[in-house]
Amino acid sequence: MSDKKLLPSKHDHPSDWYTTILRLADLADYGPAKGTMIFKPYGYSLWEMVQQAMDPQIKAHGVGNAYFPLFIPMSLIQKEASHVEGFAPELAVVTHGGGEELEEPLVVRPTSETIMYNSYAKWIQSYRDLPMMMNQWNNVVRWKSVPRRSCVPANSCGRKVTPHMPHTMKPSHCKSGPWRCMRGFTAIGSPWMATSAGSLPVNGSPAPMLR
Repeated sequence: MSDKKLLPSKHDHPSDWYTTILRLADLADYGPAKGTMIFKPYGYSLWEMVQQAMDPQIKAHGVGNAYFPLFIPMSLIQKEASHVEGFAPELAVVTHGGGEELEEPLVVRPTSETIMYNSYAKWIQSYRDLPMMMNQWNNVVRWKSVPRRSCVPANSCGRKVTPHMPHTMKPSHCKSGPWRCMRGFTAIGSPWMATSAGSLPVNGSPAPMLR
C-alpha cells in the first residue's frame, strides 16, 4: 500500500477507500454470490487474533463454547414477533432439499438467540440448572439490499447469550460479557482504528491514526 495514489479520497468516498484498503492489503475478496466476501489468509488471521484474545477471557468466567445449527425452522422465527418484524425482509429461506420441497421452510441463521432459546427451554427445568452460560462463535446471514461499509456485509463474529435469573449469578457476570468483547477488540484494533474525532487511547497513550 505504498502507492497512496491508488487510494480514493477517504473524505469524499469512504466506502471506496475502505474496500480499496482491504484489496491492497490482501485481506479479502468478493465471493461468487452477490453480497459475499472471502477471508483471505492474512485477513482470516486477524479474526483468529480476535478469538485468541477474547476466548480465554470468556472461558475464565466459566462460559463454554457451543455450536447450534445453521438452519432454523420458520416456526421458531415466527414465535418472536420482534424477529419477524425486523428480519422478515432480510431472511434467506431454504424451501427445497434433496430435490424435494421441505415440509417447513428453514431460515439460514439471521441471529443467534432464536435457536438457542428453543434448546434452553428444554435444558433449563429449574433454578438448579442456572446459570447456563454459553458462547457461540458463528456467522449470521441477513439479506441486505442497502450497501454497507462493512468488511463482511453478511457476517457477524458471534455473541455470548446467557439466560439466567439475577439472584443466581454474581453481578459481575451480568455485566462482564459486553466489556470482555470491548476489551478484546480494543486490545487488537485500537492501535490502528480510524475515527472521525481522533484515535482511541491504548494504555493511556494515544493510538496512531490510520490515514
